[in-house]
Formats: sequence, C-alpha cells, structure tokens
Amino acid sequence: MTTKLKKNLAILFTFALVVSMFLSNFNVKAYAAGGCLDKTHSDKSAEERYIESLAEKQKITVDEAKRINEEENKKVLAKYQSLNKKSTEEIKYKTVCKDFRIDNTSRHDTSQHVEMAVEVKYVYSNADREPVEIIGIDKPSMYAPNSYTVNGGDFNIEINPTSVRISRTAVVSPPTRKNVIFHHRSFGGKTKAITRAKTYVFNIKLYTL
Repeated sequence: MTTKLKKNLAILFTFALVVSMFLSNFNVKAYAAGGCLDKTHSDKSAEERYIESLAEKQKITVDEAKRINEEENKKVLAKYQSLNKKSTEEIKYKTVCKDFRIDNTSRHDTSQHVEMAVEVKYVYSNADREPVEIIGIDKPSMYAPNSYTVNGGDFNIEINPTSVRISRTAVVSPPTRKNVIFHHRSFGGKTKAITRAKTYVFNIKLYTL
C-alpha cells in the first residue's frame, strides 16, 4: 500500500467518523426536542397509524377498520352540516408527543429521555382556521432511546371534546453505564439495575392541534 493511498484512507476514515458523530448528536437533540422520531419519521401518515391501531384494538382487518373509521367520520361531519349547510369542517389527524426526563440519570447526560406519543383525530374548521373538537385517539405508545426499556401498566385515558389526559406508571430501565445513577433491587437473589417507578402524565389541549 502506497503512502498516498494510506493518507487518503486515513482522511476518508476521519471524515466518516466525524459524520457518524454528527448524526448521533443530531438524533439525540432531535429526540430531546420532542420530535416524535419513531412516529414522524415513519412512511405512514398519522391517519394510517390511527386506523391500524383501531384494527388492532377491535381485532379486525385494516380494511374493515378503515371502513368503520370512514363511517364514523361521515356521522361527525353530518352533525356539523345539520347545524350549518355551508359547513367547512373536515376530519384531521395529528401525531403529538411529549418528552420526559428520566429520573436518576447524570445531569450531564442529556440524551436520556422517554417519549409518549399518540395520534389524535379531530374536527377542523376551514372557515375559522382552527380545531373545534377532539373525536378520539389511538393507543398511546412510550419508548426510549439508547437501549432503554419501558415497562409499566395500562394507559389511563380521559378524553373530552377539548382535551385529553393520558397517564401511565412505568419503570424505565437503563443499560449498564457508568454515568447513569440507578437503584439496585434484589430479584430471587439476583441484582438488577432499574430506575424508580414514575407516573408520566401527558395533557393535550384542543387549541394546540
């Protein structure tokens, strides 16, 4: 291998390393900023994910869920048209999410977050250019970056036309890392590192959609 070739390979390796570090840092910042990375970076729309969640919940096919959803939407819009024949309302879907700081992590470790995300279906007025009513949500999800795991109970959901409240008590378990402060508990003679259980609450307001 010639000296020139070695030099070119070294430059290429250094460039690849810098790009890798930049992308890694970008992902951490985007996640911390509440970017709904696992959902909004999907090829599927919020409406498609909403329908798939409906199919899973009712144990039916996606096509059947789509038909049921369309029938429900027609009934909702018919209600507005009965009040105003020139109604401009339409059904919209939006993915909303919230980042939570994980307890018991180093204050210098800014990448440790857990995210709750959900699709919201709502009525939007084109005349007033604002949302007017929340109709429903799909099944919420929680996930964390960097090989963390999220385990907990069911989601508690309160929904009305102007707001949604979602809560879940969960334990977020980190991988073994020196800069993570966690508690140790004994399970059948074995020690496992976990964080304390915490209730995560996500409030969604109609005017934010």
